[in-house]
Amino acid sequence: MHHISWLFSTRSLMAGFAFLCASSSAPIFAQMPATPGANPPPAATASTLADKPCILAGRLNADNQWAPLARGVTLLNARGEHVSASSKKALGTVVAVRLSEPALVSQCNGNQPLVSGENTTGSKTPAPSIKPGSLALTVEAIYYPPVRAGGQWVELQLVLPADRVIAAAR
Repeated sequence: MHHISWLFSTRSLMAGFAFLCASSSAPIFAQMPATPGANPPPAATASTLADKPCILAGRLNADNQWAPLARGVTLLNARGEHVSASSKKALGTVVAVRLSEPALVSQCNGNQPLVSGENTTGSKTPAPSIKPGSLALTVEAIYYPPVRAGGQWVELQLVLPADRVIAAAR
């Protein structure tokens, strides 16, 4: 399970949304069309990823095949065409994602292994999510954290418009 270390408790949920919506003086929440030739930023360290919003687009098995692609996720290239191939070369062409179902927002892990949530206790509280919409969200970077049983997660770092961030029950 994708452990989300910064999911907010009921008490601090609104503070978390305030962080998502106003943590930077630069306008990070913009719904932008996919731009041709957009390159992801260079590999980042975990410390620089701590405030970056990501979603899991799916998991690749040891043979680099979708196992599975997350429901409701449509990956798009610079021409707005659906990218269904699972090779890293094909995934490197992804510049946007369209969601037809809500997706949980998590902290980006980059290419580091995901933290295990097996020893985590507590009640399930509302979590930051992205509501579905017809407009695509810009993908800033794609990461491939390893899966313990083999394969890799496909993690998308997104530009999030404030009007698409919601609290969803887990």
